[in-house]
Amino acid sequence: MKRLVFLTILTALVALGPPGRVPVVQAQVICTGHARQIGLGVVGTPGDDFIDCGGSTADLIIMGLGGDDFIIGGAGSDMIMAGAGDDWVFARGGDNIVQGGEGKDALFAGTGADWLRGGPGDDVLFGGGGDDLLFGGAGNDSLFGASGRDLCNGGSGDKDWASFSCEITVHVP
Repeated sequence: MKRLVFLTILTALVALGPPGRVPVVQAQVICTGHARQIGLGVVGTPGDDFIDCGGSTADLIIMGLGGDDFIIGGAGSDMIMAGAGDDWVFARGGDNIVQGGEGKDALFAGTGADWLRGGPGDDVLFGGGGDDLLFGGAGNDSLFGASGRDLCNGGSGDKDWASFSCEITVHVP
């Protein structure tokens, strides 16, 4: 029998600047298991997690670990590692690094210059407002550029697809 634990991480202030310019770390985590906040990071569980760091202005490290995770990054430049599973990741503000991991992932870039990597599995990657790098990895991936100058590389899949708004890198065997 699976046990569902609801955990809400309240607002934590981190004094790294002058008054009025203090980055705020705020995350709401709803997951199976025991997710926890560690410093400027949030660590999920091996199960399915919902991690919402949308209220944060700090640069975060967010780890979903295993399971089918739904992760929302903050306004800062975040590093998000979803882990194995079929994950949905929304990068939001800042210049972010997003790693999907094994599984069918949907990764969405934010407004900055983001780096997205899907990993093994049939992934869908969406560029955002900045100049983004989209790497599908192994599997049949779909890559969609947006308003920035996006570079798209489908990886080693046989049926990778990219939208015309990407500068496309194709590997011919």
